[in-house]
Amino acid sequence: MTMKLGQALVFLAIFGGWTGTTSAALTDDEATAIMDQYLNSQKVESLRARREGPSFDRAAAMARLQEQAKELTADLAVQELSLDNLETLRLLLQAVEEKKPQLAKRLMELARQEDADGARAALLLFEMEMNPTPRGVNPPAGTEPLKAALAHPGFAAAMTAGKVGKLFSLLNYVDRDALGDFESRLLLLASFVTDQQTPLELAERAAVVNMLVSMAGEGELKDLESYEPVRERLQKLYAQSAAIAAKQPDGERLADYLASIAHGLDSSYGRGQFLGHEAPELDFIWSSGDTNYKTLDELKGKIVVLDFWATWCGPCVASIPKLAEFKQRYKDSPVQIVGVTSIQGAHYGKTGKVDTTGEPEKEFELMKEFMQERGISWTIAFAEQEVMNPEFGIRGIPHVAILDTEGKVRFNKLHPANTAALMQSTDTLLKEAGLPVPSRL
Repeated sequence: MTMKLGQALVFLAIFGGWTGTTSAALTDDEATAIMDQYLNSQKVESLRARREGPSFDRAAAMARLQEQAKELTADLAVQELSLDNLETLRLLLQAVEEKKPQLAKRLMELARQEDADGARAALLLFEMEMNPTPRGVNPPAGTEPLKAALAHPGFAAAMTAGKVGKLFSLLNYVDRDALGDFESRLLLLASFVTDQQTPLELAERAAVVNMLVSMAGEGELKDLESYEPVRERLQKLYAQSAAIAAKQPDGERLADYLASIAHGLDSSYGRGQFLGHEAPELDFIWSSGDTNYKTLDELKGKIVVLDFWATWCGPCVASIPKLAEFKQRYKDSPVQIVGVTSIQGAHYGKTGKVDTTGEPEKEFELMKEFMQERGISWTIAFAEQEVMNPEFGIRGIPHVAILDTEGKVRFNKLHPANTAALMQSTDTLLKEAGLPVPSRL
């Protein structure tokens, strides 16, 4: 029997379906010990894969893990396990095909409770369908179980108690269109991000905040009026939490992360004043060649392609040949590429890493060599602002934003290797400006 959750079946099963009884369960220690055996075996196989390299037989490893999962769960009566047991053992039970329907059935029974534990069970049904989910699967499943969990009578209690499992981390993989009214659901979740949580807990709930910021920045929020008080509250909350984390032992990295979220919420991007608006300021401290750019204002009148990158970023460097092709096509057009980076304290070239901590001039000189080695013929500029610039909604590089001739951001979150998207966006802006569009080769 194969396991398939979803659609209206989940709603029926949770709120009006099968009932059963609860018998003896495992202790927490017993459940943890069983799961630890399985996790340790996974680690052994991972170490073996590193040791054996290309000769490692992944199919055989999977078979060994599958066999162990069967042995570990053979005597488990899933219908008698407690909610805590199921939370601990879910991935193990899911690894055994015949245990999947038993797991779903037991969770559906527990989800009929109208309290926080019932909501936890509903959320586990969501996790069961979503995880493990291979990266790159689009769209993933899980929308119907998530709808059921969010509508559960005990959801608020579960959120308040912090008993929501992997809800926040899995939101990124949900099909927003299938979920329906994603914006109001995010605002609902954001209402449970409060000062009652520790800095670490706020970091764990940052996914919903980052998604709201991204939707605001990309012009996807329909109701900015309802979003604004939420944004203001969250901005203050994360700024205060960053200050608290900074005072904790070894809290520097956590404080920096929380501060970056607060900055994103306070940015033009996070306020929903980005696309179609004047580009956020960039203050250049060095630019290649004879350009000597200081601000973006000097580039008005041109289509400006801002490629945020760094020498340590493999995909950034791999995209250089594609950007060269792009530049060649627009060599006779008023299109300016600017590769934007910031002081990194290290440079990565053909000879590997060179430490440039405290020596920005050395980093500039190495960049000149890098440009010559890689055939970069467009402007490279170091900005005072970090390359992971929240004002542009940047959470990873490479990241391309395109400005029109008036200096307004018109396109964002493009990839420099996707020349088709870059050309389509650039051609659109050239046409709007009444400028000739070069023919495609």
